[in-house]
Amino acid sequence: SFPFNLILAHFTFPDGVVAAWLGHHYKIPVIITEHAPWKPNWMDKNTMVRWQAIWAARKCASLIAVSTSVKDTIVHFTGQTEKVRVIPIGTDGSIFTTPQNLNKEKKKQVLYVGFINFNKGVDILLKAIHRVIKRIPDTKLLMIGGGFYKNTLRQEKQLRSMAKDLGVDSHIEFAGIKSPIEVAKYMRESALLVLPSRAESFGAVLVEALACGTPVVATRCGGPEDIVTDEVGILVQKEDDNALAHAIELVLTQQKMYDPAKLRAYALDNFSWERIANKTIDLYKETIGK
Repeated sequence: SFPFNLILAHFTFPDGVVAAWLGHHYKIPVIITEHAPWKPNWMDKNTMVRWQAIWAARKCASLIAVSTSVKDTIVHFTGQTEKVRVIPIGTDGSIFTTPQNLNKEKKKQVLYVGFINFNKGVDILLKAIHRVIKRIPDTKLLMIGGGFYKNTLRQEKQLRSMAKDLGVDSHIEFAGIKSPIEVAKYMRESALLVLPSRAESFGAVLVEALACGTPVVATRCGGPEDIVTDEVGILVQKEDDNALAHAIELVLTQQKMYDPAKLRAYALDNFSWERIANKTIDLYKETIGK
């Protein structure tokens, strides 16, 4: 006997490969959730990984991608459009809430939440803030996040030095790692959240900020395209500090364009835990019923 109706795995390799093998052996359906894009350069260099990942994707009943961009990379290798479903990452609306005074204009604080590294585009953000300060001198950049790995810590050290070289270190606070409750507080206090990444599978901090009634600025780097609309923020091309600076300035000077209640409604209507859970459960039921 086998007392399970469904096998779930996160990431196609290696977890999904093992799940697909178990599903094949025990004749149990498998669902894999993929959080990362299938990068051609990496997949082409690792032929055994590529073969196993494609095999697992074809064996599973469904493959969940956390964004359209992640789905596109999977379909590129597997050609199975109908099997890959987009179900994004949800957000906790009980932690990420709007401020009590929705109509109060916030101070000119720009918030960044994430690893302090180059993949996240922090170097581009520093250059953009350098431009913004010239036109809006009271702008402050609050950086929340940090790392544990040697390479990430090395990059953070380089970026802190870069801030000093640009002469913007007095306008920047590196606050370190904070709890979700503390992050939500800073989101409510900030005029906007910025995500300047070179690549993002999704961009959960964008949804969290919107749930707090805070508009967002992000780069077109994958996941943010599924989240950011003209009504809730601004999307710019990645690695363009001039465009990023212009977008930050627009939001700082036109805060009244973004209604916090509408931003929160958009976030919860599309990305609340309840909504995402229901989508996922529906897929489970559909899969088991096949």
